[in-house]
Amino acid sequence: MTRSGWLKRTGAALVAASVMGGAIVGAQQKASPALGQVRIAKAVTANGQKLAAGTYTLRLTGDQGKPVVGQTPEESQWVEFVQGTEVKGRELATVLSSADAKKLFKSPKAPESGASAELLKGGDYIRVRVTKGDRHYLVHLAVTP
Repeated sequence: MTRSGWLKRTGAALVAASVMGGAIVGAQQKASPALGQVRIAKAVTANGQKLAAGTYTLRLTGDQGKPVVGQTPEESQWVEFVQGTEVKGRELATVLSSADAKKLFKSPKAPESGASAELLKGGDYIRVRVTKGDRHYLVHLAVTP
């Protein structure tokens, strides 16, 4: 191999490593906002992944779902279910304003912040509801037998 060929290969490898390293550092520095913690009483399925019963920290991924007709991209966001430092699963959340949440829920006003999980009528789904500021995040998880 000629010296110029070696320099081209080495230079290309260094540029690739630099770009990849920068992407990794950028990903590590990007902190996902935590929404809260929730206790899920039964095993469920989130986006095809099984989640055991337990306590999870919920955080936004920063990824938005594909909006349906009449919905903006901000009204559909991916949420991760984390235990310790490990992401156990993720699911798409519907994001509502406080005004829309008041129209939807007949239950008492949700707290200013916090998370809850409730088994829905029929026992087939658990709804995780997180309130943070003026946003309400709703995640529906199928109960696994």
